[in-house]
Amino acid sequence: YDALIDQSSLNGRLTGARQNPGWVQLDTNSWGNPFFAFRPELVSRTQNANYPLRFSTDLYLSEEVKNILLNTIASTPRSGVGNYKYSDLGFILLQQIVEKISGKSLDSFVEERIYQPIGANTLGYQPLNKFSASRIAPTQNDKFLRKSIIRGTVDDEAAACLGGVSGNAGLFGTAEDVARVLELFIQEGSYNGKQIIDRKVFRQFITTHGKGNRRSLGFDKGRASMADSASASTYGHTGFTGTCVWVDPDNELIFVFLSNRTYPNRLNKKLMTEGIRPKLHQAIYEALGIGA
Repeated sequence: YDALIDQSSLNGRLTGARQNPGWVQLDTNSWGNPFFAFRPELVSRTQNANYPLRFSTDLYLSEEVKNILLNTIASTPRSGVGNYKYSDLGFILLQQIVEKISGKSLDSFVEERIYQPIGANTLGYQPLNKFSASRIAPTQNDKFLRKSIIRGTVDDEAAACLGGVSGNAGLFGTAEDVARVLELFIQEGSYNGKQIIDRKVFRQFITTHGKGNRRSLGFDKGRASMADSASASTYGHTGFTGTCVWVDPDNELIFVFLSNRTYPNRLNKKLMTEGIRPKLHQAIYEALGIGA
């Protein structure tokens, strides 16, 4: 999002590791300078043909922001080639590949090919186009960048710069419909007897690659984040806003936990420090009499 900022409006740096008068704490040892102006050619308070992308409740972006973000990714030098490193960039680029091959935007593609066939009617991007804000949990009271309560627009800034439709973040929905997707996963891409995702492709995305890598192409398989009783084949994902899903094929068990731990701000880390999600996951196994 640095590209959105009018650098001439800044007095000093945009972010830093120390507190300064009036700065907003963003995270542990991270502070933001809210005293800046946006570049008017990229950001507007009015949505129109020149600024179609919703950035927050009352901020909209030019399509040019997408190009800036993607060109920034393309020009970023790779380091540690051959080593495992967690990153959103691969999934942002994967979106571009899907859209190039399919000729459709990612939100249209997944709704047509996955969500509609399995009846996951609340799942999708840009929920304010379909639902009232009162149905959507707020994710952050952003006093630094967007200066508003983030509700119905994606919390992740990179995905927000892409207009809320991105390969790395931006998906909204109910726990029930997330469970429908996990049911699709536990059946290796099949739902109600219909193969939605090719089984070979699905298995490729739940297989770890490379030495010491706890993640597969699409999912986490790290034991520390899940129940002790979960089988070795369990895979899933933990999200920045506190969400968590796990699929245990051996025990035919799926686990969905939706949260907005980042509200009102990102300093709330109790889900992690108290180990709440793996404890809840373990409680399900114990209630069902599975495992240890």
